[in-house]
Amino acid sequence: MLRLPLFNILLLLNILGHGAFGEESAFIRHSQEVHNLIQWLESAGGFLDSRVEIRRLDPEDPSSYFGVFANAPIQENEILMRIPGELKIQIVDDGNDWEYDEEVCELSWMLKAEFEKGDKSKFLPYINYLRTQVEGQIPGAWSSAGQGLLLKVQGGLRINGAYEEEEPSSIVSWLRSYAEEECAVGDETLDPHFIALTVQRGYDSALIPIYDMLNHSNHPEKVNTMTDSSLHDFDDEFTVQALRHLKAGEELHYAYHDTSSDEWGTPEILRDFGFVEGYPHTFHISDGVTIVVDQVESDDGQLEYVASCLNENCPESSWIEEKVQALMEVEEILLPEVAMAKLQVPPRELAIIKEYHQALLVAFSSISSKCPDPDT
Repeated sequence: MLRLPLFNILLLLNILGHGAFGEESAFIRHSQEVHNLIQWLESAGGFLDSRVEIRRLDPEDPSSYFGVFANAPIQENEILMRIPGELKIQIVDDGNDWEYDEEVCELSWMLKAEFEKGDKSKFLPYINYLRTQVEGQIPGAWSSAGQGLLLKVQGGLRINGAYEEEEPSSIVSWLRSYAEEECAVGDETLDPHFIALTVQRGYDSALIPIYDMLNHSNHPEKVNTMTDSSLHDFDDEFTVQALRHLKAGEELHYAYHDTSSDEWGTPEILRDFGFVEGYPHTFHISDGVTIVVDQVESDDGQLEYVASCLNENCPESSWIEEKVQALMEVEEILLPEVAMAKLQVPPRELAIIKEYHQALLVAFSSISSKCPDPDT
């Protein structure tokens, strides 16, 4: 296996002709901090395979997202990266059975402390990289206009917390609640940005440099990495391997959450990470009632949607009809001339809301024929 002393970072200077100067400068800074981060990894005895690169999906498009890609074929079980334990920002296992919100709060306070140390932080390359992450990525940190519009789309649809069902409004309100209540220490509240970073980038009880750059997929054909590393020992290194053979150009993915579980689905992924996940989509309607929608290619090469209810337990048709009607009524205010010009919803937030609206409309429309009619 080849190993280079430095990871090949594509600065893509040609983007200078494609966008605003601020965006270009941010991209160049991001690339430089990634470069520094991998130098730090290697100097600490870590490893990143030379056939793995961090870049935009489309190097020619400065608006496309960043991801981690294989730049050459990689065989199943080969090691992709190895992160030394000393590079992880991690909650030390003290024998306590930490609850989810306790882990989030503790790790968020730890992250805040490292930011405040400045150049004295032993995680400085990682902290500098995190400083390039813009605020406002998740709905809880959106503009009030964006949050209001998302709530109109969400309607009364269930949203799950770590332990129980929560109010639909929690898709935007949870972050403020954590900052001012769950994570508060005495009279001191916590900056929501540290909580957002922790939830977006954390892996259980740790923040793991470089691994946190892998994007999410819950599609069985796209999840292509695995790790059996334990996070319970502070000194444990974190090793990531290829789950199967990887082709050149293939993006590396892992599932941020098990969306097939009873607790997590597409709305929860949007709440915690700020994007609408790729298919399949999962919506937990109520206890024991879950809709799953996938996008498949038909025999004639056309894409079509296939919807099902887990255990064939579908919601009543009247409920589905009500949701479809509500979503159709919202369509008018999703038009740019309304949402952006009148409501002042930022373009990025509007794009995500429209994608989520479409996902809901497809899910409910696709499943309607399989839902029982209580009057028959």
